[in-house]
Amino acid sequence: LPLLEWLRRRVWPLEAAHRPDTLRAAVRLAAWELLRGGSTTVLTMVTVHDTDAVVEAVIDSGLRATVGKCMMDDAGTPDMPARLQEGTRASIDESLALYRRWHGAAGGRLRVALAPRFAVSCTRALLEEVGRLSAREGILVHTHASENRDEVAYVREKSGFANMAYFEDLGLASPRLCAAHCIWVDEAEQDVMAARDVKVLHCPGSNLKLGSGLAPIVELRRRAIGVSLGADGAACNNRLDMFVEMRLAATLQAVRVGAGSLTSRDALWMATREGARALGLDAEIGSLEPGKRADLQVVDADRA
Repeated sequence: LPLLEWLRRRVWPLEAAHRPDTLRAAVRLAAWELLRGGSTTVLTMVTVHDTDAVVEAVIDSGLRATVGKCMMDDAGTPDMPARLQEGTRASIDESLALYRRWHGAAGGRLRVALAPRFAVSCTRALLEEVGRLSAREGILVHTHASENRDEVAYVREKSGFANMAYFEDLGLASPRLCAAHCIWVDEAEQDVMAARDVKVLHCPGSNLKLGSGLAPIVELRRRAIGVSLGADGAACNNRLDMFVEMRLAATLQAVRVGAGSLTSRDALWMATREGARALGLDAEIGSLEPGKRADLQVVDADRA
């Protein structure tokens, strides 16, 4: 299904039905797969409710994680289940309460971000307040943007802006903004992203599954925009394997631009150093250097 139909018909009803126990089970399964695949650190936007259950399960897993409660306050969003609808002030207050309760927990392994889902499901008032809080408190912001043409058209109709121009107008475009996808960003938007040091989270497997398109990764990197890799969650990918995402990132750009336009080394750095940079953790993780944390993956090349 295309993105908006998929959300309305499948994902939002599923999210609304989740309970703390099913969320904990989902986190345990995801963490197992991530750790089996060598991922030590994740950034994740969870659903609107019961975020404490997610955080507790993440801490138990041993992962290093930045977690954001999904923020969705636009009651006019079509087909949004009642359990996912929240008031603007309530969404902000709950997100700040989670930040104060959990940020820096588990010896610093756990961090909390502000996570407005995307411009489609958030009011201008909420997005502006998220921008102010991020600037004042230095809190990371995680959102999804320019994933699908229909989404881009909806945001333009709603706001009068393309996604990234809208974020700049809101005060959200900053080095603290981690924007997943960024497939349909024109040159003017890419200029904004470069000037504001917005971080892009490239999710090629998810983009293929939902038929969203092929992101202009080579062009973004030419502008020195930081691009890291993501899976976008099991629901829109079916797996949480960064080796698959590295392969897709490189091979899809080879088809888009030409062989060698995104090398294997580029893909590896996106999965490691650029991921750390996106999270503001590049002084701590992302490469093996004296003084950094020993987040270490060992690959056995002598086995099938």
